[in-house]
Amino acid sequence: MRTRGNQLAVCLFWTVVFLQTSRLSAQTIHVLIVADTNDKAVGAGVSVDVARLQTMFEQCVPPSQLQMRQIVGKHVSRQRILAAISTLASSVNDAVVFLWSGHGAHDQRGHFLHIADNTRLYRSEITDALQKQDAALHVLLTSSCNVYVPLSAEVSAPCLAKAPVQMAPLLQSLFLESRGLVDINGASEGEYGFSSTEEGTSFFNPFCSYVLDNADRKIGWDTAAAEIAREVASTFSTWFPQGYTDRNGRVQKTQTLRVWNLPEPAKGENEVEPPRVGARFGVRVWSKRGAGVRVLSVEQGSPADQTGIARGDTILSVNGTPVNAAWQMTNAVFRSSREMSIRLERAATGQTVDLNVQLRY
Repeated sequence: MRTRGNQLAVCLFWTVVFLQTSRLSAQTIHVLIVADTNDKAVGAGVSVDVARLQTMFEQCVPPSQLQMRQIVGKHVSRQRILAAISTLASSVNDAVVFLWSGHGAHDQRGHFLHIADNTRLYRSEITDALQKQDAALHVLLTSSCNVYVPLSAEVSAPCLAKAPVQMAPLLQSLFLESRGLVDINGASEGEYGFSSTEEGTSFFNPFCSYVLDNADRKIGWDTAAAEIAREVASTFSTWFPQGYTDRNGRVQKTQTLRVWNLPEPAKGENEVEPPRVGARFGVRVWSKRGAGVRVLSVEQGSPADQTGIARGDTILSVNGTPVNAAWQMTNAVFRSSREMSIRLERAATGQTVDLNVQLRY
């Protein structure tokens, strides 16, 4: 196990999935927290995250609209996890939150949870199980290592603040107004996730702080993911100013949010705030009528700025895939390798050009 101060480099895999929405007039968020606290090296950090996540929901969601349960410690197993997902009693207007804390990695089949009994539960298996439910929104948020591995204590958290009378706008827009699939991990391929006994993990520490700090905003997953990515990278830099060197001498210089999928905004709704695709690329974009997304602003010195992209330009495609909405642009940037190609229509000349961009990470 890798240690720097009280930070432990761990293969943490947090999975968060939002329960199917109920047919009742009052929408409910059902939270299922699964945490592998058996590992003495990482259990303390995992427990911090469990407590913070539970408290975050309790502070932002009225008791009448929140239900929570936990599977932790010795009770965690592949069978119990899949059984719990299959018995989620949600309906079409509710949301379900599934949280996993423990080890994880990826192999030829993809990303997986590494459970204490040495079994693997693949991300694809989780999404398949979740999508069998009649949920409006399915979400996986994971904070884990994402390094390559070839094939071959009950936790409770007191509510630290008075329960809210109304749903926080951020929770309302992210959990109850979004439709589709959210699939995010706290670290990209080849990266470690980290844990602190005082602060929790390097994904959910900034995630919980972000939600509480922005609870009054009404934004979509595209904006939230871009901004959380920046906070995750900042947390890594704070914990490891010189980068992290593993036992093989390989240096990790940052931690990159890995976004497999974000949901399309609700049909007929406009985004309240334009998403900021700034963590990797350095632009803010907005959906426009017709093909492409319009560039609202370009961060000075960013990859976009260095490539010559300017305010008013229209981005038509990313890596050969058309982007006709801001959420599609965010998805494309997060999914891209560091070498990204774009097709751009210049605002000044109307000329269409193809550009190659070196993203920040």
